[in-house]
Amino acid sequence: MNTLFRFIVRYHTLLLFLLLLGLSIVLMVRTTNYQQSKVMGVVSSTRAWAYERIDDLTTYLSLKKENERLQEENTLLRNQLNHYLAVDTLYTIKQYDTIKRTDYIYKSARIVNTSTNKVKNRLVINVGQDQNVGPDMGVISSDGVVGVVTKTSDSYAVVLPIINPESHTSCRLVRSNAEGMLSWDAVNYREALLTGVPQHIDVQVGDTIVTSSNSNIYPPNILVGTVKSYEVRSGNLYEIKVSLSVDYKRLRNVYVVKSDSYAEIDSLLNGSER
Repeated sequence: MNTLFRFIVRYHTLLLFLLLLGLSIVLMVRTTNYQQSKVMGVVSSTRAWAYERIDDLTTYLSLKKENERLQEENTLLRNQLNHYLAVDTLYTIKQYDTIKRTDYIYKSARIVNTSTNKVKNRLVINVGQDQNVGPDMGVISSDGVVGVVTKTSDSYAVVLPIINPESHTSCRLVRSNAEGMLSWDAVNYREALLTGVPQHIDVQVGDTIVTSSNSNIYPPNILVGTVKSYEVRSGNLYEIKVSLSVDYKRLRNVYVVKSDSYAEIDSLLNGSER
């Protein structure tokens, strides 16, 4: 109480001034319509600003709970996705190619290990012999061709991706229908080389490249990439630089493709070479 009394005595002049100022403002606002409207406008604007800041503060303070809720929801969705990916019957798709009279069976898989900065890159996926996955099966994603299975264990498989010099994929330029062979020069994991296309073929930057019907591993017309640049090499043949449609650093979910005629065609071709 003594402290309050000393404060009033010390600042009584200022307090009296503020009191009189407040009374004069109230009297002015009440007796003048113009001044009243101006003051009310300022009050309304100030009130709106204050409400907005309070709402921002409330939203900010609730972000932690919102983030926790979203994290729980994402965890639930991921667990459900993992469950569905593990159920073979739910994610097995069949496609029939009327031209080659071939059934293609797609099995969903997830990449568990990958490399993009090596010369001989490899991928590992979470399906294997237990899921009827074996060597020489193609692997694709929603973005395009990924690679081919080379080794399997009970629950995992090693995939030879396009970004490996040992990979060779039969491809087709959609616009001209010309075919060539895709390989990797171990320079850029987002690019590959298409060779074997004759110089008389009309090639343009941006042309779409897909798998050809000559491939016994992949279904035809699976996206591979687009033409980035080209030049004539090896006499009258193009060397075409291809921007790959698949970004291996972002790749997570893929499909293993099984062709029911691959073994028959491969056996026939190998037998004719003997």
